[in-house]
Amino acid sequence: MLCNARNFSLALALALPLAACNATVAPPSSDDITKEEAEELGGIDQQGNDICEAEGWYGDGECDDFCVNVDPDCALSNCPDPNDPSVHYVGTPEQCEVIDFGCDENQVGFGSPECGCGCIDQGAVGEACGGIAGLPCAEGQFCFYSDASCGFDDGLGECKELPTVCGEIYGPVCACNGVTYDNACLANADGQSVSSEGACEEPPQPGTPCGFAGDGAGCEPGQFCNYKLEDTCGWADALGFCDTIPQYCPEDYSPVCGCDGMTYSNECSANAAGVAIVAIGECTITKN
Repeated sequence: MLCNARNFSLALALALPLAACNATVAPPSSDDITKEEAEELGGIDQQGNDICEAEGWYGDGECDDFCVNVDPDCALSNCPDPNDPSVHYVGTPEQCEVIDFGCDENQVGFGSPECGCGCIDQGAVGEACGGIAGLPCAEGQFCFYSDASCGFDDGLGECKELPTVCGEIYGPVCACNGVTYDNACLANADGQSVSSEGACEEPPQPGTPCGFAGDGAGCEPGQFCNYKLEDTCGWADALGFCDTIPQYCPEDYSPVCGCDGMTYSNECSANAAGVAIVAIGECTITKN
């Protein structure tokens, strides 16, 4: 009898370690799981549930990038996509603090403490734009001028794609609309070509004398030399005054004769072409 009891005890002792080896440790439930454990599970528990939703981690003030869905606490990146073939990174944020780089003519630069820096290819040179006919560009493009004329001399520009991403590099430029932008890319993104580097100078206010008589000064881009009707376009050495070129005009037909001898549909249309008027009504003679 004693022998049988010993045999039973020995068998039980041998069975217990074996049972322990075959036992499976259950994963932690979502009731007591930590974020580190949730990250190891890919944000999904053994039952296929969203751990971040069960734990209330969405919008808890801490970015949990392992969650199944986008955590609103994680800021979306505005950096250019490095997988985009038109994007060319040249350095990390740390490297960009000390390196000096330039982009090709058909590229725009970008740079920020979050993204780093580099260049982005722009669309190929498009159709001609501007000129005396005021040729427009397609939607999503702007008229780029390679010189500082901004087309005010009736020169032609080139249609280019509006930039969609610009860096935070501070290199102020004066655009063709007379507004200062932090860099050329931001000006282009606003549909403006660049007139000059640096901030815009304060333009003469409307009313500044202009013309060819006495000490009359010229007008800045975006302005034209206007004359009163009785001054007949300054032909009698009368001074005009700088006035702002209108950007939009009504379509009504109230013909006027411009100082260039051309008939315009109304005074605003003449001024939009940078021309003062000499008479109300259609031109009857052409200025030689």
